Amino acid sequence: MWLKYLNIATEALVIFAVCFGPWAFGSTESWSIWVLNYVGFALGGIWLCRNFPPLRGTPKQAEPTSSSRTSREPANSEPVIRKTLMILTGLLLLYYFIGTVNSRATYYLWHFKYQPSVAWLPHSYDQRRSWDFFWSYLALAGYFWGIRDWLMQARIRRSRLPGRLQRLLWVLAGNGAILAFVSLLQHVTGQNKLLWLLEPAINKTVNTQFGPYAYHANGAQYFNLLWPVALAFWVYLQKTPNRGESTGWVRHRGKILLGAIGLMAVCPLFSLSRAGIAVLLLNLVVASVILWVTFRKSSPLSWLRIVLGLAIILGMGVLFEWDNIVFRFGQLSSGYVGRANLYVPEWQMAVDNQPFGVGAGAFSSMYQFYRPTFQDAWWAQAHNDWLEALITVGWVGLLISLLPFGVILLRYRFNGGIKVRFPVITLIWVALGGCLVHAWVDFPFQIESIVVLFTLLCSLTSSLSRR
Repeated sequence: MWLKYLNIATEALVIFAVCFGPWAFGSTESWSIWVLNYVGFALGGIWLCRNFPPLRGTPKQAEPTSSSRTSREPANSEPVIRKTLMILTGLLLLYYFIGTVNSRATYYLWHFKYQPSVAWLPHSYDQRRSWDFFWSYLALAGYFWGIRDWLMQARIRRSRLPGRLQRLLWVLAGNGAILAFVSLLQHVTGQNKLLWLLEPAINKTVNTQFGPYAYHANGAQYFNLLWPVALAFWVYLQKTPNRGESTGWVRHRGKILLGAIGLMAVCPLFSLSRAGIAVLLLNLVVASVILWVTFRKSSPLSWLRIVLGLAIILGMGVLFEWDNIVFRFGQLSSGYVGRANLYVPEWQMAVDNQPFGVGAGAFSSMYQFYRPTFQDAWWAQAHNDWLEALITVGWVGLLISLLPFGVILLRYRFNGGIKVRFPVITLIWVALGGCLVHAWVDFPFQIESIVVLFTLLCSLTSSLSRR
């Protein structure tokens, strides 16, 4: 009985986080970040309660023993993968915790307060900011394990995704479609207030913001992370037989989902983010190849219809924003020079602070010492999350962060998870890969709503295995 209530609470918290994150102006303010942090803490607490022996109960279906397993049946790899991910998660959190506790200084306005530390351990030059980042990382661990455990304990139905996973995907697609419609409407009407409510302190023109995001590139990053996942769900629905179900919703849900995908996919174009448009086109090319491979035998025209439909929608977006797009790409050379000049002092920061970096969250506090002159801008982000990670947590921390992500990507090759077809998982990989490409020239992983969505997709990916 307790497990039932814990499952209901987990689903409610996940749906709340999915909907709240982008609508709360991208969750870039301190109050909205902490709301999402508290949700992550709650999911982590439910995960601990779920795995507490008196509440765990007996499993729904006992795993076959080695003596009863046939020679053809592959061994369940889930226990090994679970333990590996738990060890790597603990190692990552321990690294951040040591770096925060072992801080060399705390930054206050215009001065540092120095304190003793152990030089050969991870450290930070801004303990207050590092604590904020540590709590966010801890909340993300709660998201990852709370969602993963909730999905892995779902009732498995032959050839079908668990009902709770399908509901989550519908919420992602539906919330994304509504957000896309509102963002597009705000953009075409020329309103420079986020969601018609708030004028940001920076980026006050409609072409430099998008939807609830004060920085237009962040809006493009969110939708480029979301629409390939919705397309993966559409592929699943197309490949899953209806088994005699003929209600109106079942007959038309694929078309409704395609409309939602089109709305989300066109948003990076209207955002006028150069990187957003480039990643959109790259994702479209890769997704088209995946669809062609998937439907070339069973339904040769299905992949062509979906690609042509998306191309028509995007073409209309290009025609509507053609002048602005040409103007934005006409500034490409000057933008490249500006970013190159920005990266020069940042690379020096990375070189000077290896192997542990300046501490999680301490980039903005330390950047003041690397500005060419005091008249130059004092940037809060590196505009390159890969480089910022190298600066803040060093190559040691970056390597520890990439290890669990590598296990998550390789998990599909092993048995014991929720079984899906290969095109479904590859489209989710496209979404994750596009966000990593964005991180080379911008800062998606500094935006809480994008980080939470990325963590949710990583948790989902770590639950899937091949059929």
